[in-house]
Amino acid sequence: MKKLPAITVLFITLLYPALLQAQGEPFTSTQLVPSGTFNFPYEITYGSNDSLWVTERVGKRVVVVSPVNGGRRTVLTLTTIVYQTGGQDGLMGMAIHPNMGKGMNEDYVYLAYTYDADPTAGVLRRTKITRYTYTIGTTWVLNPASALDIISGLQGSVDHNSGRLKIGPDNKLYYTIGDQGSNQFGNMCNIIRALDVPTAAEVSANDYTKYQGKILRMNLDGGIPADNPLIDPDGGGPQVAARSHVYSYGHRNPQGLVFAPDGKLYADEHGPKTDDEINLIQPGKNYGWPRVAGYNDNMAYVYGEWGSSSPTPCGSLSFSDYTFPASVPQYQENTYSHPDFTPPIQTIYTVPTGYNFQDPSCTGNYFICWPTTGPSSLDIYTTTNGGIPGWANSLLITSLKRGSVLRYKLSADGLAISGSQIEYWNTNNRFRDIAINPAGNEFYVITDNSGATSGPSSGFITTLDNPGTIMRFTYQGLLLSLQDAPAKPKRVNDIVRIYPNPAGDVITIQGKKEFRKPLRIQLCNLAGVVLKEETSFRNQFQVDISGLVPGVYVLKLYDGNEMEEQIEKVIKQ
Repeated sequence: MKKLPAITVLFITLLYPALLQAQGEPFTSTQLVPSGTFNFPYEITYGSNDSLWVTERVGKRVVVVSPVNGGRRTVLTLTTIVYQTGGQDGLMGMAIHPNMGKGMNEDYVYLAYTYDADPTAGVLRRTKITRYTYTIGTTWVLNPASALDIISGLQGSVDHNSGRLKIGPDNKLYYTIGDQGSNQFGNMCNIIRALDVPTAAEVSANDYTKYQGKILRMNLDGGIPADNPLIDPDGGGPQVAARSHVYSYGHRNPQGLVFAPDGKLYADEHGPKTDDEINLIQPGKNYGWPRVAGYNDNMAYVYGEWGSSSPTPCGSLSFSDYTFPASVPQYQENTYSHPDFTPPIQTIYTVPTGYNFQDPSCTGNYFICWPTTGPSSLDIYTTTNGGIPGWANSLLITSLKRGSVLRYKLSADGLAISGSQIEYWNTNNRFRDIAINPAGNEFYVITDNSGATSGPSSGFITTLDNPGTIMRFTYQGLLLSLQDAPAKPKRVNDIVRIYPNPAGDVITIQGKKEFRKPLRIQLCNLAGVVLKEETSFRNQFQVDISGLVPGVYVLKLYDGNEMEEQIEKVIKQ
C-alpha cells in the first residue's frame, strides 16, 4: 500500500479523535449484577413483564433479571448448543412475542443458536431458530417441552454468525446471518456467498447455503412470506428471480437490527478494516459486500478472493490482512455495479487509499487502531415527552473496540444521519448489547467476559473492568416536558403496600391487578433465616405473624416471575 503524505496523515489524526468526542450529559453508572454473573451474554431485551431478558452465548442460558435490583433466575438452559471458545457461535439472538403476557396464548420467545446437525461426523455446525412457550409450573419457565423449531439447517460457523433476531411491526421474524467469516483467518479458503441468492430449486429443497451474508424475513412459523422480494442476482428483473427467506443481501457481519416506530428497519455491521456500516434496510436491496465495503468509492479497500487463488491453491497460502499474493484475484470497488446496490447511510469510518493500517503505536495489535468501532448491536431512542433533550429519533450502537455507546441522530424523515456521532460511557469493557427502559431515562448494557478493547486510553486493553455483567446508566438531568411524560414502569413498591407497620398479629399485603401473580413473601430474622413463607394468587392477602416474637424482621417479596423485587423492614410489636 502507498503511504499518505505527512500532511494527510496529520489531518486524519486530528479528525478521528474529533469524531469520537465525548458528551457532557449527566449520567450515573452502576453494576446491576456482579461481574462474571453471565458467561458471554449476547442479547439483552426489555420484556413486556418489566424485566430484562438475557441470552448467554457460551453459558447456553436464558436469564430473566429485575432492572430494579438485579434479582435474577434462569428460565431455560439449552444443552444442545455448540460453541467454540473464542468463537462467535452459541446461543445468540432472542425475540419476545409482542403479545406475551396479554392473555392471548402467545407467550412465545424465539431463540437463535448453533447446533451440531450430524453428531456422527464431528461437528457439522448449523443454526436454527426455535420457539418456546413461557409457562408456569413451580415457577415461570421457558418450557423445554414446548420447543418448536421454526427453521433449522441455516449455515453456522465459529465466525460472523451475526445472529440478531427481531419481530417486526408486520408480525414477521427478521434474522441477520453473517458471511460466516469466509475469506479470512481459518476460513480464508471459503468463498463469500453474501452476493449469491438462492434459486427456486434450492429454495424448494431447503438448501440454505446461499443464505449467508443476508437479512432473512419469515413468517412466525418459519414459512416464506408471500410478499418477500423477488431477487435476481444479475439485476435482470423479477421474471428470473426466486422468492425465498432473503430480505436483503450483500452483508458482512450485521450484529445490530432495529425497527423505528414508523416501520423503517436499520442494521449495523462490521467492516473489514474500515467502513463499519449503518444501513437503512429495504426489501430486495444489495448492500455490496464483499465487492464493496461502505461506499462504492474505491477508497482503502480491495477485495481479494483467497479461495480462488490460482495457480497456487489457497490451502498453500498464509492469510494476511494487508497484502495479497499474486495468485489471489483482486477487485477494486469501482469494478462492481448492480442496479440494486444501496450504500450505507453512514460509515464508521471511511479513510483514503494509502491509510496506514499498521500504525507503529499499535505494533502487534493493529486492529485496535483500525478506523472501525466493532458495532455489536443497535437500538433506537424514541422517547419524546419525558425523554432526554435532543435524543429522540437517535440510533444507539454498542462498541466492542471502544467500550462505549455511540449515538447518531437521524434526520426527520429517517433517511439519513444528521450530524456526527456522540460517544457515551467510554469504559475498559466490550459492550455487547443495549436495552432501554420504556421511561427513556435508564439504559442497560451487557458486557463480554474477555477480549480486547481500546477503552478511554485508546490503547490495547485485555483486562476488562466489568466483565460478564449488566451496566446500568441512569440519566440525571432535566427531562423534556416532564409533566407530560408517560408513566414510568412501576416498581413493586409503587404497587404493593404492606401494613400496618409496626404490626400486631397480622400484616396485610395489598397489590394492584396488573401485578404478576403469584406473590410470595418470606419473613426472615436479621440473620437471614427464613421464619415464615406464604404464597397467594390474590391481589390482597393477610399473613399471620402472631407466632413471631416482638422485634425487627425483613420481609422479602417475590413476584410471579420468582424474582426478588422488594425488601421491607417489618416491626412486630
